[in-house]
Amino acid sequence: MISKSFSSFQYTWHLITLAMLGLAQPLFDLISQFPQFIVSQDLGGVELALLVLPISFLVPGSILLASWGLSRLGVQSSWLKSAGIGGLSFPLLMLLVKSVPGVPWMFVLGVAGTLALTLGFIYLRSSSTRLFLTFLTPAILLVPLLFWFRLSQTTQGMVAPCPETLEPGSTKVPLVLVIFDELPLDSLLDQSGNIDVRRFPGFADLASQATWFKEARTVSDSTQYAVPAILTGNYPSQDHSGKIATIQEYPQNLLTWLGDSHQIHSFEDGTRLFNGSGESQRNRLKVWVSSLQDLLIVYLHLLLPEDLSGRLPPIDKTWVNFQNQDQLPLQQFEAFLDSLEGSGRPGLHFIHSRLPHFPWTHLPSGKRYLQEEDHGLFLKNDVWTLEEDRIVVAYQRHLLQVGLVDRLLARLMDSLKAHGLFDSSLIVVVSDHGASFRPGESRRNLTESNADDILRIPLLIKFPFQEKGYISTQDVKTVDIVPTVAGVLETATPWKTDGIALVKGEDPVENQHSEQSIRSSSDFQMLQTSLCLDGLSHNATLEGAWAYLDVVRTSQDKVIFYGWAADKKNFSPAVEILIFIDGILEFRGTTGYPRNDVARRFEALELQNSGYLLEVESRLFSMESQVRVFALFPDLVNEMRYPLEFPWAKAHGSKTEVDGSRQPDCTLDVSHCACSYLISRVREPEMEKQSDFQKQLHELAWNSDEKGLFLFGPHDALLGKRVLQLDPVSKKGLQIKLHRSHLYENVRPGGVFIPAVIDGWVKSSEPIDFVAVAINGTIQSLDPIFSVKDERRRFQSIVPEDAFWKGRNLVEIFAVTESLKEPFLAMPEP
Repeated sequence: MISKSFSSFQYTWHLITLAMLGLAQPLFDLISQFPQFIVSQDLGGVELALLVLPISFLVPGSILLASWGLSRLGVQSSWLKSAGIGGLSFPLLMLLVKSVPGVPWMFVLGVAGTLALTLGFIYLRSSSTRLFLTFLTPAILLVPLLFWFRLSQTTQGMVAPCPETLEPGSTKVPLVLVIFDELPLDSLLDQSGNIDVRRFPGFADLASQATWFKEARTVSDSTQYAVPAILTGNYPSQDHSGKIATIQEYPQNLLTWLGDSHQIHSFEDGTRLFNGSGESQRNRLKVWVSSLQDLLIVYLHLLLPEDLSGRLPPIDKTWVNFQNQDQLPLQQFEAFLDSLEGSGRPGLHFIHSRLPHFPWTHLPSGKRYLQEEDHGLFLKNDVWTLEEDRIVVAYQRHLLQVGLVDRLLARLMDSLKAHGLFDSSLIVVVSDHGASFRPGESRRNLTESNADDILRIPLLIKFPFQEKGYISTQDVKTVDIVPTVAGVLETATPWKTDGIALVKGEDPVENQHSEQSIRSSSDFQMLQTSLCLDGLSHNATLEGAWAYLDVVRTSQDKVIFYGWAADKKNFSPAVEILIFIDGILEFRGTTGYPRNDVARRFEALELQNSGYLLEVESRLFSMESQVRVFALFPDLVNEMRYPLEFPWAKAHGSKTEVDGSRQPDCTLDVSHCACSYLISRVREPEMEKQSDFQKQLHELAWNSDEKGLFLFGPHDALLGKRVLQLDPVSKKGLQIKLHRSHLYENVRPGGVFIPAVIDGWVKSSEPIDFVAVAINGTIQSLDPIFSVKDERRRFQSIVPEDAFWKGRNLVEIFAVTESLKEPFLAMPEP
């Protein structure tokens, strides 16, 4: 046995080493990869240090203190040392065992626990084990130093530059800017294309007194780029990948510019574009405690197997306040409303609210109806299921949460009027991007087919002292907001903007942005030929034609091509874009994506629509693939010019047999003649039509009841009837299971949670398409059921919150079937 003095000294450093490797290092590594956490938590250097020190030293220090106390009570010190080493090695061993795929959580805990006990036992009896831990002690310094170095590379010390500001007293116009997250325009519209006054009276009321820019489009499908574009008036730069929405990346923005002329009240979620008043002025101790709680939840997600971590608060929907994230947007909006109190300077009241962003868990009243997420029912890797009935349920939940946004907007207008700010203020309400509800498509990543869903967003601007509402058909982008603010303030921004100032009124302004919609391509007949066609140019100078591939990036299982193609001589975009992979035409698309930078470069507004955005499945590519991208013009076919970082720039050319002849070697070397294809148009392009499913979604929304709930199927006459009147019958072979039945034992209608989602499964020997949900003896909902595994069929119903009374509630589920065209209710046999 080693000497007591040496053992205590060595033991202390070994504990700190294990704590650094098993507790601190995994967290430090994650934080350095995602500096958005630091930004959103509003942490400075002091708070970061206070987070690092407890993680690194408090845990081993607590173990040493407990060991000292227990030894004073007579517990053998050797057992205490063994327990301390085993306890701190357990997290590290958990992380190692958990990394093995397909291992059950009980096995992970059992193996890690056994190894930890073994290591603690061996530690006291093996000098080589202690020597090994001694060799690892430099990690005590290396781990935090590496963390600080990596973090400083991305956050640049978290020190904001000092941008140019508007002088105090330059204006007396108050500003209110509200950005809602993931709100598509279509969600607000009725069957006539106007804002649905029945479902969304708050938006309709504002539109009646403001200018609604009906053709507004966002410029990005990502909050991290869309919100800075709104606040800077500039499109995301080509090298924006990896940027985070902080004041360091965007020092010149609306908030910093008006920081001296206005009293800023900034409420941001997921961004940090202003350092000043508002929610950033919080008690620093509370900031540190809240961040420490969030770090604990993050660490448990890292440590525990998926089966156990799924019971923790999710960490993939926000960067802050994981434990209370469902109520955080509501609390944030309450604080925003409280900030409307007058002051000596005019106010700039800004909020970027997470609502109505997925997950959809709130009713229009603000009450939450789910205690845990269930997005796996609808989405996998943020891509919709192919089963349409599931998407219909998700869309209903989305619209209910939009109803909550409408109520918050109405409260904002009431508060502004109560404080005497409504008439004189410039009020801007906008969404950062939309969302798509198409089977098999991404919910929010931009594709050619869902572009309108993502890009079309609501934009309402009430100019100071505007009384009459207008609907503007101007082609507007969100980058136009800052120039519009500058125009109202009768000044100019100290930086150049891509946007242009908007005006109130119903007449469109000439020379505005051109249409942004991405249209479906026309059909072509492809005829392969062995000729090197005249007119194919790699240097893109022939007759003024230019085809350029700006960016290539991967997104999940897709390769996304960005670029632009235009005839500079005739000032017209290309007709079609073609992608050939190993000699096969894999994709056709059109220009039409907005490229105002191209229009500015060549001083031709006609080139604004010359951009394109194309997606091709990544499985078609390999490092040996030959990739060629062409642009079609009326009189020539032009090959795209590739940037240096194009991933297949060094791919080898291939030779393909066509009709008994051999094509020439088609390499990507620009010195070679371009091998291409003769393309002939066989019919004119047709405008993309709305799918039957999209029409069904909108019709369900338009025909919903007064509470906003969808009316499904042909049996809505059963709604509101008493179960006893309908005389349900027992049915053999029918099984019905209600999930979370304990939630209805003690309902509190006055609380923040109401179990309005009725979830379960049905199994029947006969076909059944609908279920009826009765609350306390009255039919409250009829809903479709959809397929799941094991011959069971899932249902999810949403019932009115006023269907519940205080205390225990009776929830009954019936299968709806027909006999002689008359519906009746069926229930399982006792």
